[in-house]
This record gives sequence, C-alpha cells and structure tokens, in this order.
Amino acid sequence: MPRGSNAAMRRLAFLAVALLAASLPRGQEPSLRLAPDLVAAPGTVEMHFAAPPDAHALVLITDRGADRTVVLPGIGGALRLAQPFAILGPLRGGAAATVPVPQAQPAGPLHAQALVLHRGRLWFDAVATATVVRLSIQRVSRPRPPQGEWRVNVGQHLEVRAVLEPAPLAGAATFTWRLHGPHLREYREDVAAPFRTVAMQPADYRNQDLACYLLPAAIQRHPFAIGPLPRLVAVRADLRGARFHAHRLLEVERNTRHADLQAEDFYVEYNHVEAQGHGMPPTRVLNEHAGWHVQHDWLLFPECGPQVRGFAGFLDFHHRFQERFAAWRETFGFPPLQPWDPGTPIPRGPLHDHAGRITGDPLYPLPGYLRVAGGTVASKCFRRTSLLEFRDLAELSVDTFEPWHNGVHARVGGDMGHHATSPKDPAFWRFHEFLDREVYQRWLSHR
Repeated sequence: MPRGSNAAMRRLAFLAVALLAASLPRGQEPSLRLAPDLVAAPGTVEMHFAAPPDAHALVLITDRGADRTVVLPGIGGALRLAQPFAILGPLRGGAAATVPVPQAQPAGPLHAQALVLHRGRLWFDAVATATVVRLSIQRVSRPRPPQGEWRVNVGQHLEVRAVLEPAPLAGAATFTWRLHGPHLREYREDVAAPFRTVAMQPADYRNQDLACYLLPAAIQRHPFAIGPLPRLVAVRADLRGARFHAHRLLEVERNTRHADLQAEDFYVEYNHVEAQGHGMPPTRVLNEHAGWHVQHDWLLFPECGPQVRGFAGFLDFHHRFQERFAAWRETFGFPPLQPWDPGTPIPRGPLHDHAGRITGDPLYPLPGYLRVAGGTVASKCFRRTSLLEFRDLAELSVDTFEPWHNGVHARVGGDMGHHATSPKDPAFWRFHEFLDREVYQRWLSHR
C-alpha cells in the first residue's frame, strides 16, 4: 500500500476513535482487567475482557519496542499505533485468555489496552497496567580461579540468592528452593568437640538466600573424581498470588588438576571466613591454629624453665587438629592424609604443590631422640636420647617443638614459616601427620 494511503488510514482511524468513543452506548463499554496483578517474564499474564456480545476485540500489550503495524480484523489496510503493541485476539466479548510475555520484556510496568470493533465502529478502552516481575538466581559466594561462575567444588561453601526485579517487591515474596544431589548446611571443625556435620532443615530452603556445602556423588569420592557433574538449583517465589520460577545448572566437581582447588584451600582459606581483628588471620581454622600458638608459645621463653609444663598440649592439640581435617576430607570424598617424612622431598603434583616455599627438599629427618631406637644426640631441653625416655607430654612436646618441628617449618618457608599461615600449605598437614604417627602415637603406645 502506498505510504500516502497509510497516513490517510491513520488519520481516519484516530478521527473515528474520537467520534465513535463518544457515540458508544453507556453500558456497552468494553473493560479490560489483568489478573493477577503481577506477571512473570518470560511467562504469561491473564487477561479478562468484557465487551458487548456482538463485539470483536484485540488486546494490545506494550513491549517498549519499535513501532509496530497492527492489522485490524474487518478493516482494510493497516493502523500504525502511536505506542508499540503486541497483539492478542481477536476475542469475542466476555472472553479471558493468557498472553505470553516476551523474553525481551524488561522488569517493570506492563500496559494493556482493548481495541473494540463493535457494529463497524472502532473504540479504544482505557489502559490497564500490571508489573512484569523477573526472578533470577545470582551467586553470592564468589568462585575461586580458575572456576567459572557456576562451577563449584565439593566442600566449598555455596551461597545463592533469589533476585526479584523490581527489587522493592522482594520483601513481600516467599521463597522455596530445591537443590538436587547431596549437600549439608554446616560443619564444625574446632578441636573443642568432635567433628560434626549439620543437615539442612526445611526452614533453610525458605529464605531468599540458600547456603550450603555440596557433598560429592558416589563417583566423585576417592579414588574416583568424575566430573564436573551437573546439578540443578531451582527457586520458586510466591508474590501476591503470583508464582515465579528460576533455575540454574551448577557444575560440581572434586578438582584434582589445580593446586589452588584442593582440600586445604577450601577447609583452611575459603570456608568459614571470620572478621579480622588484632592481626589474626581471616578464617576459623587459621584463627584456631594461630590462637593456640599465641597463647602457648611464650611458655618456652626462657627455654627449659618451669613454665614449659604449660606447653604439654602441643602434641595433643595438633593431633585433634589433624583429626578434624581428616574427618572433613572423608565427608567430602577427598583421599586420606598421607604422612610426609621431612627427611625426604615434598611430593610434587596438584595435591601437594603450594606457592612461595623456600624449598621443597628440607631434608631434615626425625632426630634419634624422637625415635624408639634412640640416638647419640640428646634433646635440647630435657637431654633425652630416646623417645621412650620422655616422662610426660610436657617434656616430649617441648623437645619435639624446638628445634626439629620449628626447623622443618623454617626450611620449607613461605606460608609454613609462620603459625598464622602454615595450615595453608598441604605440607603442613602431611608433616603433622608424620609427627603424630611417628612421635605422639608411638610414645603413647609405649606408656
């Protein structure tokens, strides 16, 4: 159709609207109602339309897009609307229908309008307004390089949030989460009590945020590490009678390839972050280890004085410290800790590597006075020459701690060089596993 004909059609149509709206009999006016008041995008909005029984109508939905040409049934030509609309119809009077809300529809007001053709006359109804609500899932706890946004390691704290747009509506909503696959709410690792896990409760799935730790699938437990495997996390929001849904696929793995995504990284550095203060490290595990040493190390100065008796808990504390990590590793499917003899090089590979060490080969073997067979060199403080000569834990703890234990830490260097950071290094746990088995447990077994 020529451009001039379209312009003429527009002018005639809008003139007809002005004239015929006034001539439509009272009681015959069409009405339009949106139900419910809130609609999701993508999704549907329910339209209730009432008009004279012999009328035909179009319900027009704004989409904030470009101007759109609408072909009216029963009228030749086309009418270019002043505002952009999408079409529903034609509908006979008294009908109700659901209208798809396009994916591109942004959150915010949604406008609808009825266009009525009644006995050859055209009439526009008043505009009705609803709100397009979008529900999405966002990750709160940040991924660790080189993970992607939605890749999660077993044993890593996961926190996701249901986000409603427009934001002010979120406070009036109730949320229900679903997370496929095994997971738990929390665990306790401090040495004051046995290691324990805390299961999720129904109330934990009814908050705007969902926080948990992902447990491995059977094929991700040591000696297997199949993955990453997909897991669905989904949320439903109920808001003023309307219901919205969103979901995400997580990629869950037990990483065996990258040195910064191992058990020590999550257990020591990433999980249970606490507020820093007074120079203490930022996680619960680091705080507990540093706190013990801050409280007790002063008892060794001056060395061999009577106050060293207060240092007797050194071996017992680290035994329980090791036990908690061993239980955590078993819970999340990691291989058991293997001891490392510091008289040999530190093993290489993703499970053992750590940045910043001075050396991987301290070559500082267990001295003879800490062995059952004994040796010719006496211990520094109590002058013992055999493990079996130590009369109590205070003596054994002091002469284990200095110089041999401290010497291993210093020779490895880096994080191992200070009690506030040493548990970050995988060598710490393997060294203390060796110390626990070869010194503490052997001494206890001969009591």
